[in-house]
Amino acid sequence: MSDTNFIPQVTPIVSTWSQDVNNTVYRLLGDSTGPNGTGGAPATRADIIANMGLLTTVAAASTYLTQANAASTYLTQANAASTYETRANAASTYETQAAVNALMFAFKNHILNGSMSVDQRNSGAAQSIPAAALTYTVDRWAVLSTGSGVTGQQVAGTLSPYHYQITGAVGNTSVEFLQRIEAANINDLAGKVVTISVNLSNSLLTAVGWAVGYASAADNFGTVTAIASGSIAVNPAETRYSFQVTLPAGTANGLQLLLSTANQTSGTFTIGEVQLEEGSVATSFDRRDIGTELTLCQRYYQLGSGIGSDYASAGGIAKYLTVPLAPNMRVAPSVAVSVSGGINYSGGSTLVITKQSVVLTVTALAAGDIAANFTWSASAEI
Repeated sequence: MSDTNFIPQVTPIVSTWSQDVNNTVYRLLGDSTGPNGTGGAPATRADIIANMGLLTTVAAASTYLTQANAASTYLTQANAASTYETRANAASTYETQAAVNALMFAFKNHILNGSMSVDQRNSGAAQSIPAAALTYTVDRWAVLSTGSGVTGQQVAGTLSPYHYQITGAVGNTSVEFLQRIEAANINDLAGKVVTISVNLSNSLLTAVGWAVGYASAADNFGTVTAIASGSIAVNPAETRYSFQVTLPAGTANGLQLLLSTANQTSGTFTIGEVQLEEGSVATSFDRRDIGTELTLCQRYYQLGSGIGSDYASAGGIAKYLTVPLAPNMRVAPSVAVSVSGGINYSGGSTLVITKQSVVLTVTALAAGDIAANFTWSASAEI
């Protein structure tokens, strides 16, 4: 027989382990040598472990680590709490929930321009407020005075950079300083407890009243339904006060916050850092950057100016300037426009008003170039 036709016959030895019911005896099938070369005797579990260099449960417990010695030698929940960190010392040593809220939850304040920092109408100048006429002052805030007119102005504060100061006058019987919050900005608090906090002082009087009410319909404050009211004892030094109110379902229509004095016949009444937030605890004032605060206020009031220029083929032709409103306003605003300076124009009025833009127009006096300098204000106050 040639080598090329030789095919070796190999009988495989199959080693298969089997385990009996009581999990103590193992046998090697198809292996005549048996475990440890001892012949065909059954292999116990201990034999196998010893042969493979493994570790028994007993050895592991005695030689290495048990739950008992881990607890005594290393670390228990008890010594972790005493030696390392408990919830109590975490709150006292590191950070309380109130401090976390103050740091993490920007825009918690539902009052706009509570800092009194935005004053588009007056740019910090004194303002005459007539009697019996709701008059807007610093952005989003209005004053209603009875008996006689008063004077108001954005001024530097002591506890804050700005506050609004109202100077009384002879004959005055009341002053109300108020903000109306749009339904879309307050409906999330309907049915909840809120905390209102404010810096107050008065050089003449010792009490400032407060009242909270909701609009009769969405953003319609023709009638205001009272929710709660009270009085705060104040003094000439600017001091921070707070109080809590539970807001009913009607709050979803819009909310009015009012601070008032009676008989402010002289002296000054100052208000600053007004905040309305969810919860029963007053937290630190939510101070937004001036650019953000201005943008939020411009939803309700905007000022602007611009020059429109064109060529007119003949006199009597109207020319237009489209002014975008950015951001878009709450509703189509009421617009006041004036034209000063320019060439070859007459008039000056609004043609189309939406909450996105305003179209201003003038008329050419004759054929030729035409230019006009527009100044305008747009109000969508509630």
